[in-house]
Amino acid sequence: MKLYEISQALREVIDGGFAVDAETGEVFDSDNLDQLNETFEDKLEACAIVCKEMQAEADALKAEADALAKRSKAAQNRVEGLKAYMLRQMQDSGSDGLKTPRAVVKVRRSSYVDVLDAAAVPDEFQETVVTAKPDKRGIMRAIKAGETVPGAELKTRESLAVS
Repeated sequence: MKLYEISQALREVIDGGFAVDAETGEVFDSDNLDQLNETFEDKLEACAIVCKEMQAEADALKAEADALAKRSKAAQNRVEGLKAYMLRQMQDSGSDGLKTPRAVVKVRRSSYVDVLDAAAVPDEFQETVVTAKPDKRGIMRAIKAGETVPGAELKTRESLAVS
């Protein structure tokens, strides 16, 4: 999706990873983007434009994936509804299954444990799960307040906004 015009050499390097200078035959790759005969501002703008185009494509793909996920969920719900209907019909008729050249339908039976009151279950059948993780917000507040927190330090990172 190409929303903006930028120089062919910049487009080739940014999109494909390399470009060829028609006059000299020199090959430029993304590692030497800065060697192209373009101003710093032109290169930066071209990169930003390609970022915007790629973000638009990513957004469109995500929207399509979300739409497909909804369709998939709806189809799965219809499958579960049909299975529930068939199970009820088979239970009502006392049937254990059906076998034809095109489909096999069976009622499967399995055992499971239904815990009615977890507190009443004896200790020998209890699992203890302990999870510990650092409270990063609390650590940040403490460090900003001048405290030293062993094993942690406050760092600064930079990110880029393209709009």
